[in-house]
Amino acid sequence: NSNSNSNSNSNSNSNSNSNSNGNSNSNSNSNGNSNSNSFGKWRCKALFRRAKAYRGLKDHKKADEDLRTCTRLEPGNKEIRAEHQSLHQEWKKVKQAELFRLETELGRKKLELKKKKDTAKEKNEQPESKTKEENKSKSFKENGNESCVVSKEWVDRCECDLGYYMKNGSIMSDGSFGWGQTVTEVHIFVRIPRSTKGKDVTCEFKRQSLTLKVSGEGSFRFQRRQLYRCITVDECIWELEAPGCLHLFLFKENIPSSNADANNPGQEWWKSVFAGDEQIDVNNCNIGSDMSQLPENAKREWEKSIWKQQQIPPEERKKIEKEREAQAEMARMKEERIQNNEEAMKNPNKKALFEMMKEKFPDIPVEFK
Repeated sequence: NSNSNSNSNSNSNSNSNSNSNGNSNSNSNSNGNSNSNSFGKWRCKALFRRAKAYRGLKDHKKADEDLRTCTRLEPGNKEIRAEHQSLHQEWKKVKQAELFRLETELGRKKLELKKKKDTAKEKNEQPESKTKEENKSKSFKENGNESCVVSKEWVDRCECDLGYYMKNGSIMSDGSFGWGQTVTEVHIFVRIPRSTKGKDVTCEFKRQSLTLKVSGEGSFRFQRRQLYRCITVDECIWELEAPGCLHLFLFKENIPSSNADANNPGQEWWKSVFAGDEQIDVNNCNIGSDMSQLPENAKREWEKSIWKQQQIPPEERKKIEKEREAQAEMARMKEERIQNNEEAMKNPNKKALFEMMKEKFPDIPVEFK
């Protein structure tokens, strides 16, 4: 009996001890797991917040690293996956924008380099002896001398009769001077300050060039500019035509031809004063009614034609005059028809009607009145 009791006691003690130990171990394991899970959630939340902060600072690389760690800690978290995906899209756009900026900047640098090379090439191709100042007179507008710009209004209100001298010429587009010509002369008009005196003007005439310098207020100059044709230096002069107006007389060196007449006076019309300047249409140049400009041989031809006309009988002369009047009337009517048609073409309805009539009746002239 005593043995059996002792065995039962020992068994019960051992079982109770083993049970208690097992319960204590299981409790400790559950406490460890719960602590580790709570720490992982806290760390994931901190990393997630830091990733959003990095994203706000445009540091996409560090934000991406933190979100990757969050994904490993909580692979099933939808918010983390959505934030990670949104970050990648934003990062991709930033990279594309940066790439575009770099390519644009590179292209701009290449374009600037090309322009510099082209400019250097043009400078190398241009002869060193010819400068911009030698080829073209300076624009008074660019130099700020707007008060010295030659314009049509200034010519009209000038105290001297410039309109008489400026026939068969023009006013330069940059306003530097105006000019005109006759059969034997070229007249240049330069606008200068009204206070300019003769001692302020320096003018040098040469056979193929002209140098002009005006000092003082509104100073400017023509620096040895090459003339369109040669001149007779001894007969060239300059004078202050009126307050604020400098007049230069150039005498042409041309030799009269044997077939000179009113339309072809025997002297060459100049297309411009200086070589390289804007040119006029010399077909519009004429001497007008001043027959004194004609050379002697041309005057004789003119007088001979007048004498021949006077020898025609009166009846035949009247017939010729009527024919001339009829031709002039036909020319006037033709010009009037052209003007009427041009005026009618401004009206869309008339223009459409005109095109329809021309299409239906191509052989019949259509006119508007």
